[in-house]
Amino acid sequence: MYQQAVSAVKPGRLVSRIVKKCDDKNYIIKGRKYVFNKNVYVVGFGKAVLDMALKVNEVFGEHIVEGILSVPEGIKNPPGVEEIKKRNIQIREGAAKNLPDKKAESTAREIGRLADSLGDGMILMVLISGGGSALLPAPVPGITVEDTAQLVSKLQCNGATITEVNSVRKKLCTLKGGKLAIRANPARVITFILSDVIGDPLDFIASGPTVKNEDPSVLPLEIIEKYHLQTQIKSNIVQELKKQQKTIDFPQNNVYNVLIGNNLTALLAAKEAAINKGYFPILLSDKISCPVAELSEWYSTLCVTFWKAQETRNSTDLKEVLHLAVEKYGFTDEVVELFLSFVPKFREGAFKGLCIIGGGEPTVVVHKRCGSKGGRSQELALRFSVKIHELANQEECDNMACVLMAAGTDGIDGPTDAAGGFGYLEQIDIANAIGLDAKTYIERSNSYAYFSALPRDMIKIGHTGTNVMDLHIIMIKKLRRK
Repeated sequence: MYQQAVSAVKPGRLVSRIVKKCDDKNYIIKGRKYVFNKNVYVVGFGKAVLDMALKVNEVFGEHIVEGILSVPEGIKNPPGVEEIKKRNIQIREGAAKNLPDKKAESTAREIGRLADSLGDGMILMVLISGGGSALLPAPVPGITVEDTAQLVSKLQCNGATITEVNSVRKKLCTLKGGKLAIRANPARVITFILSDVIGDPLDFIASGPTVKNEDPSVLPLEIIEKYHLQTQIKSNIVQELKKQQKTIDFPQNNVYNVLIGNNLTALLAAKEAAINKGYFPILLSDKISCPVAELSEWYSTLCVTFWKAQETRNSTDLKEVLHLAVEKYGFTDEVVELFLSFVPKFREGAFKGLCIIGGGEPTVVVHKRCGSKGGRSQELALRFSVKIHELANQEECDNMACVLMAAGTDGIDGPTDAAGGFGYLEQIDIANAIGLDAKTYIERSNSYAYFSALPRDMIKIGHTGTNVMDLHIIMIKKLRRK
């Protein structure tokens, strides 16, 4: 199911759906007509832009003059990448561990210079995907890339949402917050965007380099104050955030931002795969953004309550658990009715089992310890295992098989080489048997070490070449009696 979901959001496939070639020079891009005549300049930044660039080269290749792509350190080159280079498109790596660094800054400065050089009649084609913010660091004068990396790390460790982090990034950068489009003016700008932000706000995906910045000038500083970071960051950053944003006319008529895919695209593909495997799928939401500590508890409670509902033939508690979470997790009353209507079907064995599918970007508050490492998907799986073990034992959920898979669609969870992990009822017994205290690993934010000791439960697949946030799949079925 995970593989099918990731495959559905491969950028090349998504670009193909929105571009129509009329003849050698005339194209329609999601309803808009463009004339290309060896006047296209390509720039891209993000975990998915290589695959996107392959398709762009395939479709528009003869019209491409040059370009620059900023991609993650260590990303695998897909087949055909040499064809991109033949078009005078540079591929540069940077942003190790998804944090801005000198390599990424050097590439970002080159992208800025390319944009500055464009004139009337030229087209800047911009490719954007998740990870784009870290791969496009061009700090304002007086701020270093190390300053921004430290600030981003502090915000993330304190549980800031991606929209909050990117709001701060926009004010401290010379390309983000619409400034790339402004610098490219009077050239026309076409941007293909693969969303890794809940709700798909185009101005926050990769910090919106080709979207007009509508943030209040005071918002970034308010975010710093919200997480009590004023005294933990350099004074020059605070002073920069206090400055009134300069008003610059945004070339709206010259810019076309096109959303090509998002988390929901992946969830729908996972749902289709579940159906093909004989499971009854319920798609919860693509807007899950709460803390993993809270989410893991709710997922566990939902699973156990569903199980007890089919055992006791009483869905009152299940209905209450679902209704309390409708607003918080962004799903509808229709989802509640799907759960309730499926209880008797599950009891009768009408399907192989229940498959609950959700997505988004939960947050984690990191409790730093020397050598600790993890990611939100790994911590979600670990916390789920602890909680489902506790609840299932309390409620005597005999013959229940329940497994959660939490993984990033980019194949990378936090600053680790794992995509995520599995959480399930029996995992804690297995961990205890080899001397692993799961709760200690949670307290130390060290989920990576925990799953390294349980390698079968760690998901390692490397960079997938795409990124639409995280995917959560929970499967519940009855164990076969021996």
